[in-house]
Amino acid sequence: MLGVGEFPGITITAALFDGGAEIGFNWMGAPLNDDETALASQGSVTLTGGHGVVIEPETGNIELAAAP
Repeated sequence: MLGVGEFPGITITAALFDGGAEIGFNWMGAPLNDDETALASQGSVTLTGGHGVVIEPETGNIELAAAP
């Protein structure tokens, strides 16, 4: 959980998934946008300090994104 334990002070500052701010996953782990359709392009979540994650369309692979 963000903000406690190993992640004190960490919060989500932005999220972008095909123009929306919500993401879901189907039963196979493929990412869905807030219209519940397949994610068309990379999605991202930005955390405090500029760190974040990138979510790949189709596979749902998640990679850490370092602060610039």
